[in-house]
Formats: sequence, structure tokens, C-alpha cells
Amino acid sequence: MTMTKQGKETRRVILEATWKVLGLRKGAPFNLDEVAKVAKVSRQGLYLHYGTKTELFLRAVAHMREKLGYDDLLAGVASAATADAALATLLDAHVELTPRFMRAARALEAERVRDPAMEAAFAARKSDRRELCGALAQRLAKDRRLAAGWAADDVADLLWVMTSAGVTEDLLVRRGWTHAQLRKRLGGMCETFLKK
Repeated sequence: MTMTKQGKETRRVILEATWKVLGLRKGAPFNLDEVAKVAKVSRQGLYLHYGTKTELFLRAVAHMREKLGYDDLLAGVASAATADAALATLLDAHVELTPRFMRAARALEAERVRDPAMEAAFAARKSDRRELCGALAQRLAKDRRLAAGWAADDVADLLWVMTSAGVTEDLLVRRGWTHAQLRKRLGGMCETFLKK
């Protein structure tokens, strides 16, 4: 069955309302009634378009990735001319993009902890950011850019944590770093695993 233009627009509005409500959470459990209110639909209307809260969250994440150009920014990492350029592109993309969704991502993580079925659904998806960090670390190793004592897997883990929404929120919001300081200091941390 083909969805009507109005149905597609309603789905888009619900997804954006979900992301907005997630971004307003401060540790409190997520409330579907708030999404319905922001989206101007009934709670029954939410379930008509998205059968479960888990499906709603999965679709909201995919929608926001597309809207923010997340995949395009990450593609720039893979297509960079050198491993060093790829690392710089990753850090630039992270500092540009992550602050725009970090609070919602943090709230989503809290919901995943509260809901085992949701956690299982998200865990079953591939972590493309982790894979990207792994591929970048392998590229740095192949180009002999890693300092003595650093394995590619360890570098991948460090990059993955350094570019997480939670760490970024802690540094920008709780510690008061500026975006420029974040970018400079992340680059400085990377120098610890790069050959001089």
C-alpha cells in the first residue's frame, strides 16, 4: 500500500517531535504523550504510524541522520586522500555534528538502559561509527602512522570513545569547553598515538 503525501508528512512530524522531546529530557523517562502533543497527533496516531516505541526511536535516529547529513560527513572520512587527512576529517565532522544531537543521543541511551527490548534492537544494528573508527585506525597502522606501543584496535577504541555524544556533552556542557577547544584538544589527544 502506498502512503499518501499527508501520511508521509505526519510520519516526518512525529519523528522530528520524537527527537525534540528526546533533546529536552534531563534524566526523566521518555513520555510518548509529550511526542503526541508536540507532533499534534493522538497517542493512537503514534502507534498507527509506528507500532512500538522501539520502532519509533529507530526511525527517528535514521531520520535525523539523514536530515543532518551524518552519512555524508562520515563518507568524507573514508574518501580522504591520506590517513592523517581522514583523522582530521573525522575530528572536524565530530565537532561540527555531534553537538547538534548530543542531548537527544544521551536521552536515547538512558531509554535503552530502561528498556531491554529497545537495547536489544539497537545493539543488533551495526555501529557504523565504531566501524569507521576501526577502519581509520587500520589505515593509520597500514600507513605506519601509529606510535610504538599502539595497536590499531586500541586506537579505534579511543577514537570511538572520544567521538561519543556523552563525552562531547560532558566536555562542552558540563566542563564548558568551546567547540574550538574541543577540536584542538581532541587533535592533541590523537598526537599521543601518532608517530612524531
